[in-house]
Amino acid sequence: MHLTAEQLATLNNCGKLLLPPADVAFYMQLSTDEVELMLKDAGHAGFDAYHAGRINTELELRASILKYAKAGSSPAQTMAKQLLDSLKSKFDG
Repeated sequence: MHLTAEQLATLNNCGKLLLPPADVAFYMQLSTDEVELMLKDAGHAGFDAYHAGRINTELELRASILKYAKAGSSPAQTMAKQLLDSLKSKFDG
């Protein structure tokens, strides 16, 4: 499936907003199966667009969590510890 530059920008924005694949499909008027396959295909431009947006938001959220954790926010410290533990487990095993 070939996507236009506008569709790729839409996918990137959907990724930034963490929109689930079924909602992306509805919004873009595509089949859910088509979108789900595209978002799993690392060789597809749609995959890159969506996941780049998603990761951008994840980076922003992580930066915010760490900022508030360092400033003493107990909930943010708990979340930061969970992020750290998750990262360590990926390297340990």
